[in-house]
Amino acid sequence: MKSAYNIVMSLRTRIQKSIEKAAPGIDVTVEVPQRPEHGDYATNAAFLLTQKSISSKDAAQNLVQNIDSALFEKIDIAGAGFINFFLKKELLYGELETIRKEKLSYGTGEKKQKKIQVECISANPTGPITLGNGRGAFLGDTLARALKHAGFTVETEYYVNDAKASKQISDLGKTALGEESAYPYIEELYLQEHPNIKKEIEGMTAAEAGHTLAQFIQKENEKTLQDIGIHTDVFFHEQELFDKKKVRAAVDLLKKHNLDYEKDGALWLRTSAHGDTEDRVIIRNTGEPTYFLTDLAYHLNKFTDRKFNTVIDIWGADHHGYAPRLQAALRALGIRDEQFRVIITQLVRLTENGKEVRMSKRTGQFETLADFVNDIGIDAARYFFLEKSPDTHMDFDLGIAREHSAKNPVYYIQYAHARIASILNEAQSQKHPDYALLTEQKELALIKHMAQFPDVIEDAARTFQVHHIPRYAYELAHAFHDFYEEHHVIQENKELEAARAALVEGVQTVLQNTLHILGIHAPEHM
Repeated sequence: MKSAYNIVMSLRTRIQKSIEKAAPGIDVTVEVPQRPEHGDYATNAAFLLTQKSISSKDAAQNLVQNIDSALFEKIDIAGAGFINFFLKKELLYGELETIRKEKLSYGTGEKKQKKIQVECISANPTGPITLGNGRGAFLGDTLARALKHAGFTVETEYYVNDAKASKQISDLGKTALGEESAYPYIEELYLQEHPNIKKEIEGMTAAEAGHTLAQFIQKENEKTLQDIGIHTDVFFHEQELFDKKKVRAAVDLLKKHNLDYEKDGALWLRTSAHGDTEDRVIIRNTGEPTYFLTDLAYHLNKFTDRKFNTVIDIWGADHHGYAPRLQAALRALGIRDEQFRVIITQLVRLTENGKEVRMSKRTGQFETLADFVNDIGIDAARYFFLEKSPDTHMDFDLGIAREHSAKNPVYYIQYAHARIASILNEAQSQKHPDYALLTEQKELALIKHMAQFPDVIEDAARTFQVHHIPRYAYELAHAFHDFYEEHHVIQENKELEAARAALVEGVQTVLQNTLHILGIHAPEHM
């Protein structure tokens, strides 16, 4: 029996073919309407055809004639050229059976011959991972999970800015040796707590001391990520680009393509010819490479050495103006725009009782991710960071995040999962329940919500936007709670009990899948 998910895909294909016959070049959308009276799926295809001087009624009728009506209970032609499709119950029952059979593999996409890298975080090894780093880290981790579920080969990476010759490493060393105070917090955070480090760097140059301390800080940061459930496949060290002469190779490549020139004793890159606002210096008049050149060498390593088809970088708001110059440089070297995507995460503000708060327990200079997660818990941290689009500024309400009630959406979702686990411990199950007994509106609504899961994940993988996934989890949990308030699973009619047990088992499976992609626990008890 065909699943509802497959129907959506074939529906899109059939509508597209119909449009191509009538008027080529129309982009069709097939979506789930917000109001159930508008069907299970809808398309604006007829409206788009109307814009091509074809009447909406004629266009709609022409499209309907080219669609397999046997898949649907009915097809309505609405005003303004919209067509609404109502699925047959048998197709919904088939989807529920698919969910129960496939379990945690439900909604996985076909294996794709495309290798994607997600650079989740590139925090400097000059201090702890901050709250600002956390938003990108959670986003990248979740995006990678969604891409894997959609069938892509994915690798996550942390770029460690630890070049020995960099000013920040030198300043870190000078601070540790008491020569400067660029990073005043390191005494309290690292040197006092780990006196062996302070002893080890005695007598070193600033660059040596900075690199030694940076290595220690990096290990601490990697442990923080591990503790909060963020898996990183590769930790790529900036210093490796110099050790393996990748920076020199990047310059040679630019020269080969006649993309560089000398001016005022420095070497410049012709980025303005490829979409940047101006040309950029890649080697200073002192002979030192700029960070831009190092970053370009790093990204060439991703594309040419490691053969990634698509690279996704997640950067903080302070890098907003930096993306165009790197994109221009890569464009000049033949890397297409769609191969390199940059996602900018905006700032996070912590609030409680309507007021901004700080929660740093130590330096007062920044909010550490570890302190934050210790305060509200990893599940709440991930959910609230992920529910907003990264390009929006975010007010994080600590009061709601700490709530153990339905006011907290994480608690609300997890309670649905735990409640189902409790039901299934009592309910009578059958290997082949009679799904035809599921005829109530809220029962069918639950299956329809479950059937949306593959599309939610595929859309996230296609657009690189994951903030719809937590919302989907909340809506599915709400549909379950709404169903359970009106209909009992445990009851005298054992055939109906078995059918409803299968229904909520399906909900549990989809919730588990969704929560896994979000990196949130799915508890059996609460």
